[in-house]
Amino acid sequence: TARIIFRDGIFGQKTTEISLSEVVSVDLGKAKTMTIARRGAEPLIIANVPKAKALVAELRTLAKL
Repeated sequence: TARIIFRDGIFGQKTTEISLSEVVSVDLGKAKTMTIARRGAEPLIIANVPKAKALVAELRTLAKL
């Protein structure tokens, strides 16, 4: 699909879906923290992402940034 689906919380109760067309930037911070900035909404901040550098590069490619 053309969406990023992020599940959080105990047993993945909180779900956030982002269309790749909404993504403005994807940045990698300290301690493997990834920030996904999107149009018209608060950025999604994900901490402790495994293989963060590879994931950021892949998301930048898919979102055509």
